[in-house]
Amino acid sequence: MLSFGLFYYWISWLIWIIVTFFMKTKKTQQLLIISILILIIVANKYYTVGHFQISTAYSLILFGSWMMFRILKRHHYHLMISFTIMIGYSGITIWKNATPLWLFFPDLLFIPIFCSLIIFMLTKGLAARLLTVILGLCTGELFSSFIFTSYDMYQIIGDFHFLDQLSVTILFILFIHFMQQLIYLSYQFLNEYRGNSSSNIKLMKG
Repeated sequence: MLSFGLFYYWISWLIWIIVTFFMKTKKTQQLLIISILILIIVANKYYTVGHFQISTAYSLILFGSWMMFRILKRHHYHLMISFTIMIGYSGITIWKNATPLWLFFPDLLFIPIFCSLIIFMLTKGLAARLLTVILGLCTGELFSSFIFTSYDMYQIIGDFHFLDQLSVTILFILFIHFMQQLIYLSYQFLNEYRGNSSSNIKLMKG
């Protein structure tokens, strides 16, 4: 399923709008605003290292996620989850090139669903989930590219198709996280409403 980076651009701008107008932490907000704009600008820029052609946006995402990964608690635990995602992504990518299954179930949906399930089962907290899945997918892209290169199958590391997969995965995680928050707030509101209703009934009877 080719999208030529459309999902990447759309979702990047959507996240930029959310961060700009709805995020409260000023220091983190400014860093994210600048970072997202840079990633949008360099999305179609590439450089060559040996036989490998590498996306500049991919390199910045990989470097940034690795640097921020250090702030997570239980560092080694989250690293193992990223390793699991890396192996899973690499296996799916290799399988994709060997079977026609993707004609019926595109990897642009399968990979985000697969990663979201693993992340929500094994990690807690939005920052931990995002950093873990980003690092896992980026290292998985690098690992699978090395495997393909060993068979003389050269491809761009971090091309638009990968960036689309990554951005859709991030969107899935954000959507599920916000739905969880909405359900939790609704549950709290209902409990408070029931509590107030019970108190009013007791006062009326009294």
